[in-house]
Amino acid sequence: MKKEVIKTTAVMATSLAVITSAGKVHADNLETNNDTEKQVQTTQTTQQKADQAKSDLDSAKAEQGQAQGEVNQAQADVNAKQDAVDTAQADVDSATKNVESATNDVNAKQEVANQATSENLNKAQGDVTNAQADVTKAQTNADNATKDVQSAQTDVNQAQTNADKAQSDVTKAQADVNAKQDAVNDAQKAMDTTNLTKEVKDQSQVVSNAQENVNQAQGEVDKAQTNLDTASQAQSQADKAVSDAQGQVKQAQSQADSANKALTDANSAVTNQNKAVADAQTKVNDAQKALDGTDLGEMQRVVDNLTKQVAQDEIDNQTAKADFAKADKAERDALGNTTITHDTLVDAQTKADQTKSALDTASQNLDQAKKTTADKQAVVDSLQAQINNTVKNKVVVNQAFLDGLKAYMQAYLDGKQDSANAMGKLAYELAQQNQYQHSDADAKVQVSFSKDQPLSDEVIKQLSLFVAELLNPIRAQLGTGELTVNQGSVDFAQAVAKAYDDDNNPGYDHDYEAINRVAEQMGLFALKGERAKQAQSYEDLGNAMSVDFNQSNKKYTTTLDKLKEEVYDGIVKAMLFNGSIGQNANAVEGISYGFTAHGGSILGLMDNRKHNVGTKAVGVSFDSVGDPTIGIHFLSLDNNLDVVGPNGTYAKEMTQVYTTNNSGSDLQTKLSQAQADLNPAKQNQASAQSAYDKAKQANDSAQQAVVTAQNNYKQAQVDYDKAWENKELTANAMVNAQEALAHSKEQLADAQQRLKAYEGSQDQLEANLVSAKQALDSAKNTLAKAQSQLTTKKQAVASAKSTLDTAKAKLANAKQDLTSKQAKLTNLQAQLTKAQTQLPALQEAYTKASKALADAKVNLNNAKFAKEVADSKLAKVKSALTQKQEALSQAQSELNQAKANLVKAQTTYGNLLNAHKLLADAKANLTKAQADLKAKQDALTVAKEALDEAQANLDAKQAVLDSANAKVVSAQKVYDAYQSQLELEAKLAEEEAKAKQAQEEAKAKQAQEEAKAKQAQEEAKAKADAEAKAKQAQANKQQTVKTNNVVVLRNTGKNAKVTSDTVVSQPTEAKVVVSPTAKATTPKHMGSVLPQTGEATNTTSVGYVLALLASILGFFGLAKPKKD
Repeated sequence: MKKEVIKTTAVMATSLAVITSAGKVHADNLETNNDTEKQVQTTQTTQQKADQAKSDLDSAKAEQGQAQGEVNQAQADVNAKQDAVDTAQADVDSATKNVESATNDVNAKQEVANQATSENLNKAQGDVTNAQADVTKAQTNADNATKDVQSAQTDVNQAQTNADKAQSDVTKAQADVNAKQDAVNDAQKAMDTTNLTKEVKDQSQVVSNAQENVNQAQGEVDKAQTNLDTASQAQSQADKAVSDAQGQVKQAQSQADSANKALTDANSAVTNQNKAVADAQTKVNDAQKALDGTDLGEMQRVVDNLTKQVAQDEIDNQTAKADFAKADKAERDALGNTTITHDTLVDAQTKADQTKSALDTASQNLDQAKKTTADKQAVVDSLQAQINNTVKNKVVVNQAFLDGLKAYMQAYLDGKQDSANAMGKLAYELAQQNQYQHSDADAKVQVSFSKDQPLSDEVIKQLSLFVAELLNPIRAQLGTGELTVNQGSVDFAQAVAKAYDDDNNPGYDHDYEAINRVAEQMGLFALKGERAKQAQSYEDLGNAMSVDFNQSNKKYTTTLDKLKEEVYDGIVKAMLFNGSIGQNANAVEGISYGFTAHGGSILGLMDNRKHNVGTKAVGVSFDSVGDPTIGIHFLSLDNNLDVVGPNGTYAKEMTQVYTTNNSGSDLQTKLSQAQADLNPAKQNQASAQSAYDKAKQANDSAQQAVVTAQNNYKQAQVDYDKAWENKELTANAMVNAQEALAHSKEQLADAQQRLKAYEGSQDQLEANLVSAKQALDSAKNTLAKAQSQLTTKKQAVASAKSTLDTAKAKLANAKQDLTSKQAKLTNLQAQLTKAQTQLPALQEAYTKASKALADAKVNLNNAKFAKEVADSKLAKVKSALTQKQEALSQAQSELNQAKANLVKAQTTYGNLLNAHKLLADAKANLTKAQADLKAKQDALTVAKEALDEAQANLDAKQAVLDSANAKVVSAQKVYDAYQSQLELEAKLAEEEAKAKQAQEEAKAKQAQEEAKAKQAQEEAKAKADAEAKAKQAQANKQQTVKTNNVVVLRNTGKNAKVTSDTVVSQPTEAKVVVSPTAKATTPKHMGSVLPQTGEATNTTSVGYVLALLASILGFFGLAKPKKD
């Protein structure tokens, strides 16, 4: 680095020296024959170097861009890998927490399991039994008190009923009086104020309302008639408006036609007057020509041609008249057709509205008939499916399997090592033997369900009965009691599935909170607090693997047959025989078979054998969360142990039991009845379909008639517009033809007159010329007036056209208003007819009400007396009811306390009873959580390795980019330096050209100065010679000092000065010859060099530029350095 600084300083010093020296250079020190070719060659070399530097710069930038792209991509990869590491770390943290939670859960459940001894179970069961006895006793007391209250309440109810009936009779009688009072005249009203009670007066408003209904109906008739009259008048006014608008259009059209004709006339007048001026000018010319005796033959040819033109214009005029007559008739016909098509359109629209109303009614009837048929068909299909599936599917087991399963469950309940896999081969054989048998009928029953539309009660009931049919034969062999299905178990299954959906739980594991929450809501035993999050005693959970999910409507779409297959496989393959992928000593074809706690649970082996006395119920449902796997919920209940709320939902619904029918006779009876109900529905649907088809055909025809009428009306309007336009065109054409004929006749007459102008004496011809000139002046004046009138007529046409457009717009609005009012008239006519139809019935009702008014008053008095008697009895029985309700409240309080004690005992017993199952579930969850943690940790390691690799790649790419950036900077400096050099060389060339031009100018000036000096020298010499001769004598006498002006050219440049030298003469006797002290001469060498002073400036600038260029090149290191 130190050496480079020294070199640069030296170069700069040299440059400064060059610049300093350049300031002292004179023109006479520079050679003028510079080598131009060498300069061009130097410039070309610099340009090539600059181009190469530009190419190097572009390449460096390209490398820079590529390197930057690779860095960006590498950075994005690092960011993505970092995100993956962050996600993996979060997963590890979450999995770690899950493991900790699962470990704590295992420890807690292990502690509970340690307490689940037979002694504690028996004690807890005894507590439950005692608490149940207390509940039963309290329930009996409460029931007795309830019966007493109910009996008293019955008395109260009966008395209240009697009182209510009496009040109803009073109210009814009063209403009857009121309903008929409105028909009584003013005298009857006066009697009301003197004879009726206040209640009768108040209620008489009903009768008044009846009269008001009649009056209102009559008013509606009158109003409808008035509206009809108004509408008729409005229609008449609209018709008149249309007629007036059409008259205004015709009037405006007439005015427009008149204005157009006036404009045409004015145009014609101007045209004619222009022609008159031209003709007058022509006559002047002709008169002049006639006077001069020229163009006689030409005028004769003009007359002949105009004679032919008049004949042709006559034919065109007759043709135009005929065309106008046709167009006028076509316009009047088109106007009449427009009116006809408009009336047709109004009629067609009225008919279309009527047929559309009939079609809507027929469509509603058809939809209702289709729905009724579909509902009855669904019942038939469901019954047929049940018949087809009767005893078709079953689960076959043998005694060896049952013995092994009981042994396994005993070991499981005792917390000992199970022997689940010891029966693997037998379980495999039974799994192969039991296969689902499909039902064609069930396959036709379409089932759709989603979070917003869960499975219906009917489908859940069918699935639950199907499970009971499968398991009850095996449960009978085991002695665990058969399963039943009731409305409570169906609702419980549906509510649990809905809770899974609400919690967004895909059914991979039990939703403990949801199950306990639903159980509590239905009055069933439920765990509380933290326990509610860790255990439940109702559900065995399976998974459906192949139910189709429709992404478009977010629904699962399948069949009843497919759902039953999923249920069957869930029981056989997943629970009873446990076919799971894996290897052990008893694996068959890579699948491990054996016993499961779920298998024992659904067969009743999880219950305490000493207390297995309750009626069992089952419910089966599917949730709607997972995709593609969704949960199958098998829910078992004990109608004795699990029911804690006798007034709860389940307790109320468990008595509604659904039974299976293995014989099928009952189902067949129901099917026959359902088919009998279906046939009339189909017939009704067919009739509704026929009526709909007819209504649709009529409506289609009416709607098509409307479209046709609309098209015809539109076409008629188009035809009228075209006819009107054609009439305008033919009218203009007729006017033009008439004007053309008149014009050609005028031209002919004028030409004939001009031809005569060639005849006459010299005086006559001269007079004709004067007359023609006068006529020309007159025609010009008339033309000016005609042009002024033309401007006025154009304004009148514009005003008439605006009036015509306004009239047409009014006509269109009037037609539209007429159509609207015609439709309103039709509607009002229908309303009037309807009101007139209803009026007689209302009048008859009023007459009957008036006739029955007297009877109603008598009934009113009788009813009031009966009410007083009923009120007295009601007060007595209400007093007795109050006493019995107090006794019921005490009994209910005691019952609630007993229930609370029972719930507490059941909770303790449930915790102990399910302790081993919950512990096994907790251990399985822990194993699963540990495996998940291991997988997440492995994934984190892989993600970190990928991040390190991506970071290393980014560092490498960044190094490449840094190198590329350095190359770009270096290349840019080189390129900029060469560009500066090119600019300096260009400036140098420009300065050299200027210097050369200055040199040429200096040479020319030098030659001119030399010529002048030579001339001056010759003149001075001649003058000196003359003076010498004249003063020779005197010169010899003088001894004084004379001053001679001698021109001395000290400088030959622009700033040369003339100075004088002094010559001193000494007195002498000798002859003195005076001569110039100095001779203005130009040295020979000055012809090839520049002037020394003024012109040296350009050369100095050139030296400065060269020195500056050398310093720049030296600064950027382009000058060839010396070797150190």
